[in-house]
Amino acid sequence: MPHKEAYFGEVIESSLTGFVVQSWEWDHAPLFGSLVMIRERDCILFGVVHQIVIGSIDTIRTPFAYRKTHEELKREQPHIFEFLRTTCACVIVGYRSGRSLLYMMAPNPPNIHSFVSPITPELAQQFFSCPDYLYVLQASNGSISHFDELLLALIAQSMQQGYLDERGLRLFMNTYVLIAGNEYRRIKLFARRIQHIVTL
Repeated sequence: MPHKEAYFGEVIESSLTGFVVQSWEWDHAPLFGSLVMIRERDCILFGVVHQIVIGSIDTIRTPFAYRKTHEELKREQPHIFEFLRTTCACVIVGYRSGRSLLYMMAPNPPNIHSFVSPITPELAQQFFSCPDYLYVLQASNGSISHFDELLLALIAQSMQQGYLDERGLRLFMNTYVLIAGNEYRRIKLFARRIQHIVTL
């Protein structure tokens, strides 16, 4: 189990298809497209962050425009940040049971108050060795507002962190083409945008 310092938040909403994490610190949350994990029972659940919301925990004390920088506000009115919270919505893209990694919904949703952490490098390498997670993401397309944007963010982060190599990217694109079907324009535009990520 990861050290407690590796966790960034805990589950506050849960279902078979996804979960919502509240960050323990409002200004510390995973990036859009990040792969996160939950260790519980006898398995590890994997989720992709597809939405991040920052707002007030108090319906009366809502954020107000002060015309001051972040640094000025922290120095002069640090209490206003105590009412902020950040939540991340994640779609479940698979789970690991024993040594088997399955790209499908887990038998049970994660428990409320389960701790959530970024995926470890070892598990990330195993996760990205097969592009079948795209089928799970495609099945959740209706609940994801910007599907291709999420895929691009997922690719950019996984390549930047060394989890996805050129072979993995080819497998990704082959699977993406199968998912997109006969949407030629979409495939062409997506491939062009991926080239910008690869050359970064």
